Amino acid sequence: IPALDERVNALEFFVHHEDLRRGGSFDVRPRVLDAETDNLLWDAAVRLATRRLRGLRVGVLLQRVRDGLATDELAVVTTGRAPVTACGEPGELVLWLFGRERAAEVRFSGPLPGLAKLRSRSLTV
Repeated sequence: IPALDERVNALEFFVHHEDLRRGGSFDVRPRVLDAETDNLLWDAAVRLATRRLRGLRVGVLLQRVRDGLATDELAVVTTGRAPVTACGEPGELVLWLFGRERAAEVRFSGPLPGLAKLRSRSLTV
């Protein structure tokens, strides 16, 4: 399916580019992305989170950050008790969901039991 293949390739290219750009350094700030790329990454983060976090047995929300500020855009990716929120720019959420926890600038909030379950989930690809 060409359209799906193109989206997957773009996502993998983004993650690979950020891996190279950041090079393990935590001093490199996230790039400012154009609105089209930001929207594409938000949609990808929601789809990816739904698949990667399935079966977690804790509610997980993604909260979008735009221009450094949390927005009211939320996506419910799993339902369950003790819901937690992962808040970040769409590209940072994608990096986290690809297992780049140390490089991604994502903030987590919610009850400790839910956070513990979320953090124990292996997201490496």
